[in-house]
Amino acid sequence: DLVSMSNFHEYQAEAFRSSMMLDGKAVTNLELLENVDNGSPTGTLLKLLDYCVTPFGKRLLRKWICHPLRIVSEIEDRLNAIDDLREMPTLVGEVRDRLKSVVDIERALSRIHANARSTSTA
Repeated sequence: DLVSMSNFHEYQAEAFRSSMMLDGKAVTNLELLENVDNGSPTGTLLKLLDYCVTPFGKRLLRKWICHPLRIVSEIEDRLNAIDDLREMPTLVGEVRDRLKSVVDIERALSRIHANARSTSTA
């Protein structure tokens, strides 16, 4: 079975209640992830904000960019967290250095899951 129905899930709008859902056209036109000239990240919001040192941090940032918060209190909480981090550059540097060596558990688990599915259907 090339495409298993177990890989599809019912859309649950309440999961996105605190964030906006931008469609592909909006993401493209706003040049959030790629510029329209050559498809590179140069000049995009992603390029401006991406100081991530881990693959899972990069995935989370892309998710936040494509699904921006819409509830004011949550936006303020995120801005306050950023302010707090900016006041502790030494600690942030130490955390960044340690995160560089952290294994991408999310990716590893998805590979294990995919391998388990492929061997169970074979």
